[in-house]
Amino acid sequence: MGLNSETVRFAVRAGSLLCFAGMMASCGPLVETVPEFALDSNEPKLVIHAYLSPHDTLVTVYVTQSSPVFVEDAHPGEPDIITNAVVVLADGAKEVVLPYDSTYLAYSVNAYEIGGIRPGVTYHLRVRDDKRSAEAKTTVPTVPPPIASYQLDTSYSSIGDFYGRKDTSLTVQFTWKDPPGPGNYYRVAGKALLLTDYREAGPDGKPVIKRGRATIPLQWDDAFGGSELQSDANSDGGAMHSPLGRISLKRPVFWTENGTESGHPVEVKGITLDLLHTDEYYYRYHQSVQAHDIADDNPFAEPVLLYSNVSGGLGIFASYNSFSIDIKP
Repeated sequence: MGLNSETVRFAVRAGSLLCFAGMMASCGPLVETVPEFALDSNEPKLVIHAYLSPHDTLVTVYVTQSSPVFVEDAHPGEPDIITNAVVVLADGAKEVVLPYDSTYLAYSVNAYEIGGIRPGVTYHLRVRDDKRSAEAKTTVPTVPPPIASYQLDTSYSSIGDFYGRKDTSLTVQFTWKDPPGPGNYYRVAGKALLLTDYREAGPDGKPVIKRGRATIPLQWDDAFGGSELQSDANSDGGAMHSPLGRISLKRPVFWTENGTESGHPVEVKGITLDLLHTDEYYYRYHQSVQAHDIADDNPFAEPVLLYSNVSGGLGIFASYNSFSIDIKP
């Protein structure tokens, strides 16, 4: 397959994982090393971004278009949203048309209109506008194996921060058993419910410190255990381990009229651990995004092409299933 301008642009402009993941952010080295005559076309292509999960009640598909390499962006980093596309989701027996929803800036439909998103079913996505078309498919994975065990601990750092506070963290790590048979892909996730101090404006407009609850994602440290994204290529049928998840317990610090003020220690009220069983498309795309982000921070690194499973366009249409448990520290 020839290297075209849209593939280059998609490769060098990565975006967010949780909203418009796959939308573009500029980078230059690859463009500078590929001569214009080696590029097949300079026309923008449809870019699709969508995930399916049996736990979701709403199917959402983001449709934008790529920016040609040799055309200067009027608004670099902003996605060029397509609002007049025809978006069709099919399961082999039924199909539904997803209308455009200006609230989400995407095409969406209730999952029940196609009978719900079901494990083991292959879904086909077709997108077209007045001059282009693209399509992709994904087979929804089965429920992942249950989380077999977990371990909580507390870690301390002997080095203080700018305010002299020690870096105190609550850590968590969990395991699961991969079912026999190759081709299983996983992603670990999780969140913590915290009781913490925060600042807001009081009735007189002056800042006041209050205490309340907040939910934050776990920060994974893959120097300990496996990585956030894993396959069973070398662990088929065996035990698999998550990275070390960290939750900072440091007191928040607030700037006040009299200098600085430290709040009360953070309290962890609960933790949710998630194990996602993903299809290969999800796994390969997010691996490429991670590699792209690492290379983007290194001016001497080779640029990384973002993985795409969209025929006739660019982007990702993938699926996952998940298992979750709630634990108390």
